[in-house]
Amino acid sequence: MAYGCSDAGAALVGHVVQCLARTEDTFLSAIINYTNSSTVHFKLSPTYVLYMACRYVLSPSYRPDMSPSERTHKVIAIVNKMVSMMEGVIQEIPEGDQKQKNIAGALAFWMANASELLNFIKQDRDLSRITLDAQDILAHLVQMAFKYLVHCLQADLNNYMPAFLDDPEEHNPQRPKI
Repeated sequence: MAYGCSDAGAALVGHVVQCLARTEDTFLSAIINYTNSSTVHFKLSPTYVLYMACRYVLSPSYRPDMSPSERTHKVIAIVNKMVSMMEGVIQEIPEGDQKQKNIAGALAFWMANASELLNFIKQDRDLSRITLDAQDILAHLVQMAFKYLVHCLQADLNNYMPAFLDDPEEHNPQRPKI
């Protein structure tokens, strides 16, 4: 089995990911919408679970009666749903309560997970060729999360060290320009 899983480990992963077949929206929502970035010990666990779900749907073990064409469309739909949910989470973070202390941590968490999911998909010979639109959106999400994170950190710096971000040139028009 790939990635060094034992047979027991593979059976467990298969069993857990089979939930996807029965309750896809609930499964994805639990992984994406309800993962608390401050309590997860392995920070990239959402990405690994989402990637395993994609690989499972591509395998003949997932609904053996599906044609290859149906399987491809199902994978594309699931990846698009994952990406859409991640986009919602990333956009929601900066709009949430500005007093939230972990906003930078949550942005960094989802930036890393979006980046790693993009990497996994691009490196996967099956997924890379059928999820081009989702890859573009994931790349945009990584950039958007980075932009929000920079803004958040600049705001924190400005609150605690305002002189650090001040441009001395703005306050002294007499000073010669270099």
